Amino acid sequence: MRNNDNITAQFSNDEWMLMGYMTYAHDNYVQSRYIKNTADLVNDVSEDLTNGDLKATKSGDTNYQLGNKFGSVNVVVEDSDVKVTGDGDFTTAKTELKNKFGVYASQIQRMTKAISSGSSNSSSSKQEANLSDQELAVAVFIDDYNSSSDILQKISKIESTIKKQQAPDYVTSGGQDYLSGLYHGTHKGQAYYGIAGSFSTSAYTNYYINDTDRIGVQPGGANLGMDGPKKYKSKAEIVKKYSPYKNDVDQILQGLEYNKSQMKQISKKLNKQAEEEAKN
Repeated sequence: MRNNDNITAQFSNDEWMLMGYMTYAHDNYVQSRYIKNTADLVNDVSEDLTNGDLKATKSGDTNYQLGNKFGSVNVVVEDSDVKVTGDGDFTTAKTELKNKFGVYASQIQRMTKAISSGSSNSSSSKQEANLSDQELAVAVFIDDYNSSSDILQKISKIESTIKKQQAPDYVTSGGQDYLSGLYHGTHKGQAYYGIAGSFSTSAYTNYYINDTDRIGVQPGGANLGMDGPKKYKSKAEIVKKYSPYKNDVDQILQGLEYNKSQMKQISKKLNKQAEEEAKN
């Protein structure tokens, strides 16, 4: 019994549920999405949760409902296994789930953020919906980061890039793709937050978050300046889309600020490197 307790403690009920559901849904994804392996399965289920094609609702500590356009099933996390019902009975042992999905633990943990609660009017849900101006700027930055529609993939890519740039021996090559911010300023009477995409901050994007229902997004740089055209995003849609990922938004915000604080130190490394290359 103690060994089973140890296995159970390695993942949350939300994570066990998702692993059990993915095992149940595997054949459906093979047939409809032509997935080839477990990595494809995790990515596709993650994308469906993100875009709303798959909805997951938690109705108790161990009970969940998942549904898509083809129907819905119930998932129950039990002591030693996970059971899916509503389309027959499908049960998978937790030991098997751990062996199959353990290497994807980080991604699955992120996927749990898409699980909604049956009590959506709770005070915690209301509190979660509040994003500060700084968090809104980071949320739009994430939203525009690449062409992927999968929020979790965007977040993972940004966080891995920042983590790489925080390594003690990191020296930027050519100064490109160094993520740094937030830079707060005012342009023509409008306040903005800027996030840099290069070490020299010669490429950046400014986010104008004012008392309106939309956010102005304005790329800037050596050839664009600060008077280029803006595009606009709905503030309400950004709040709705990224409130469930508030913790990730805050981690990226902290990473951007840390990178900004390290720029002088990295600059010294670059200068020293240039001096050594000149001697040679």
